[in-house]
Amino acid sequence: MWTYVDKIINIIKVIFFVIPSKKGYCPLGEIQTKSPFFVLKCNNSLDPRLHGDDKLTHKYMTRANKKLIIYIAVIIYAVIQLLFSKNNPLPKSSVVPTNVPTPISCRGQACLTQVKVIRVIDGDTIEIEGKIKVRYIGINSPEISHDSTGKKTGEQCFAQEAFLENKKLVEGKIITLVKDISDKDKYGRILRYVYVDDLFVNEYLIINGFAKIMAVKPNTKYYQQFKIDEKVAKENNLGIWNKCK
Repeated sequence: MWTYVDKIINIIKVIFFVIPSKKGYCPLGEIQTKSPFFVLKCNNSLDPRLHGDDKLTHKYMTRANKKLIIYIAVIIYAVIQLLFSKNNPLPKSSVVPTNVPTPISCRGQACLTQVKVIRVIDGDTIEIEGKIKVRYIGINSPEISHDSTGKKTGEQCFAQEAFLENKKLVEGKIITLVKDISDKDKYGRILRYVYVDDLFVNEYLIINGFAKIMAVKPNTKYYQQFKIDEKVAKENNLGIWNKCK
């Protein structure tokens, strides 16, 4: 790299230091310098290559103009920086975003992050990796009945709409599961609050009329908030409150 720097310095010497004066110039072959940046000395003898009236008196230059020195320093610094950046490029910082942010309510509790939803069973129940069924805490959507083989045998009012909305929200996606107090219900399904990115799915389904509130102690952390959400859905005549009077 320093070879390039030396070449650059020599070019600068030629461009900036061999400057014609009123009486003559310093021939390139006679340049002597104490420093490549500040002092340039020419031989006081006449240039033997010149004859007669064309002979020029050589000047002795002791210091370069201050502005010229600044310009040269800036140029050399910029070139060195450029060469260093090419030979030693800075590592690219990569930022890997988290697909599912950990909600505040998850702190200090048992949370399952980065869990993928395999299928949606109905408006408030899903199946995740490992064939684990998850029941949403605090809500109850219209039921879709199935027999022992999994075949659909019937459904309540607005059950299909709730199922499709839940499917649109979570199926095939990465979700965050947040525990309240109890881990499972009597059917062996794990009980959780569900988040997709920053969307609180349990609350979304209530406030948009796809589910009603269902408080089962001791899992009542968001009961008061869900009551407010349900009131909003009723007042706006949404979903169940419109179709299933």
